[in-house]
Amino acid sequence: MRIFAAPMFVFSLLALFGCASLQTEEKATSSLDGKPAFLSSKEGVKRETVSADVEKILKKLEKWVEETRNLKFKTPVEKQILSSEEMTKLRVEAWQNEGGWDQSRNNRKALVKLGLLGKGAELIPPNFTSTHLAGIYDYETKQLYLIRETIQAIQDHRPKFQMSREEAAGEIVIHELIHALQDQHFNLKAFMEARGGNNDRLLAAQTIVESEARLLQNEYRDWILYRRSFLYPIPGEATRTFLVHHNNPALIPVERSPSSRISRVRWVPTLFKYQSGLFLIHKLYRQGGWEKVNALYRDPPQSTEQILHPEKFLQERDGPTDVRLPEIPDLDAKWRPIWTDTTGELYLSILLREFLSVDEARLASEGWDGDQIRVYEKRDGSRTLSVGMTIWDSEKDAKEFLVAYLHLIEKKFPQRTLKEFMPEQRVSWETSEGMIYLEQRGDKVLLVEGADQEDLSTILETVWEKTGFIIEKP
Repeated sequence: MRIFAAPMFVFSLLALFGCASLQTEEKATSSLDGKPAFLSSKEGVKRETVSADVEKILKKLEKWVEETRNLKFKTPVEKQILSSEEMTKLRVEAWQNEGGWDQSRNNRKALVKLGLLGKGAELIPPNFTSTHLAGIYDYETKQLYLIRETIQAIQDHRPKFQMSREEAAGEIVIHELIHALQDQHFNLKAFMEARGGNNDRLLAAQTIVESEARLLQNEYRDWILYRRSFLYPIPGEATRTFLVHHNNPALIPVERSPSSRISRVRWVPTLFKYQSGLFLIHKLYRQGGWEKVNALYRDPPQSTEQILHPEKFLQERDGPTDVRLPEIPDLDAKWRPIWTDTTGELYLSILLREFLSVDEARLASEGWDGDQIRVYEKRDGSRTLSVGMTIWDSEKDAKEFLVAYLHLIEKKFPQRTLKEFMPEQRVSWETSEGMIYLEQRGDKVLLVEGADQEDLSTILETVWEKTGFIIEKP
């Protein structure tokens, strides 16, 4: 089940900002299960093909992509024009096919339980707002969809430096053409589906795809502006200067969001996908050209940890441990599982940052080696329960995470009663939301939040005894 990352039926680009549209926004509604009105729309989507004039411009861009990326398009890229409203309807249809509102509702409950989303927040399904969207490449239909307003901008707009129409178009759609090229050579649908069911592994794969497209998009911008102004750096230099100056832009800040309406859990991963793979891809290109980059689609990073710390991918491989939580049959009478996934280093750092300082969150999440979390809901809908197992590179890393999580609990549950405390080993509390239990054994830390007292011993015994740990091969 995919939980954090948006459904990957499309790749999208914000025309005004040059990055992905935010996957999910928080929105207040009249009830927990209230649906935005547009989800009920049954009107069909009207589509039109691009004109010969626009097609000529796009063909020039395709040629630039081929020459720069050193790959040829195997077949012509099919293109269609939609309005913003029509694009929204297309997304609704795809979203409903992937689980729709029921899955979104369960995702929200899980995010609230973990502390990644406020209790009063609601979610709009991912990528539905098309206000700033310029184009989408859909690897299911092999179509490049352009927003009608974008086509009008191509025909009418003259950006700074007196850019021509084809140059203005390139600023808008080059990113999506690169996705089409990636798909024709590396089969993006299979590439993503092979990593489904594990959010952290999927996010790492998305980051490779989006960061490569962003890198080439930056190269195109540099190339255009260099031709227009001798004061602008030579093509590619702006990107290289950024990478050198920042050493590794994967270490993006997690302390703020662009708006109080957008949660950190949505904003940071969006930045991560479009920025954090730049260093890794650029490093591989410097080592062996595009062939090295092509190899990423055969052997990509297996975790966000390997992107946050490129040396764990480029040098001595530190593959993640695949954690498999067991079923707990004794819970079936009262609880039902609604959500299971791997959070990974990036999302653990975001979770810790919701309650702790940036430095403490980053230090505690480093050394991550694997995890799996499952969220249950009481069959009467009254409460939720989370059970999580984490494994770390060392006992020291596990201890740092345990201490940080103790501090998180202090802030997350200010009203709590201490039930058991064994320093540097295990601790439990009673709260209005159920029992909380943390325990470290060697390089592993178990987290339980929301359990009934009578179920706690069964949970602990089953999880410690039956959880599987599968070491990923380098």
